[in-house]
Amino acid sequence: MICNKYYKLTRDKINFYFPDLKECVFTEQYKKDRGRNRFEMPEGIKYKKAQPMFPVENELFNKLSFKSQMIAASLFQLFLYSVDKDYPEVICTEIEGGKYLKFQLFYFYTYDFMNLPFVYYEPMEVISKKEASKYLIRIDLD
Repeated sequence: MICNKYYKLTRDKINFYFPDLKECVFTEQYKKDRGRNRFEMPEGIKYKKAQPMFPVENELFNKLSFKSQMIAASLFQLFLYSVDKDYPEVICTEIEGGKYLKFQLFYFYTYDFMNLPFVYYEPMEVISKKEASKYLIRIDLD
């Protein structure tokens, strides 16, 4: 399922676009596709290719070894730089020990003085390969 409706919130000259899921949260299709949904770039944003962002000060991310952090960040960035319109709700990147770091999309944002979009993901949890295979995007090291 592709979601394309957003709430727009502007604060300190930053426009945040939060997915508006009120029409689909209670549908069976949404429940079935949870974690496998895709999000279109919000209307009104000129460029369709967003710069990927995630917080490196995230507690879960900081608990990973340096090597796992570098692997997860690199795979995350490499994948999202190849996306140009529909952004996955969840991205799982392989880290050390056959585990995967699960990133979840939270919002898009732009600054008033430039129309360049950013897409913001949050590291959520470390999961097994079996759990990661349930999601649309699972990025392996090979």
